[in-house]
Amino acid sequence: MIEKVKQACTPVTNKLGYELADVTFAKEYGIWELTLFIKSGKGEPITHEDCSKVSLAVDDIIEALEITKEHYHLSVSSLGVGGKK
Repeated sequence: MIEKVKQACTPVTNKLGYELADVTFAKEYGIWELTLFIKSGKGEPITHEDCSKVSLAVDDIIEALEITKEHYHLSVSSLGVGGKK
């Protein structure tokens, strides 16, 4: 499932100027969370607006994949300061 998401979302994130660094699917506080971790293709810090832009761009794509029957929350995040994946 993770690979399916990566394959579908990588072209979109690349087109927007970001690198899809990692994807996780884990239960957090009783809620399933699908998290896409992005890096800037230019090495610049990732902002909230960057995460929002990617989230809006991939939401329908991920939904169409029907990756799980579980209710989940989509989250897009940076790797954080010094994050490397």
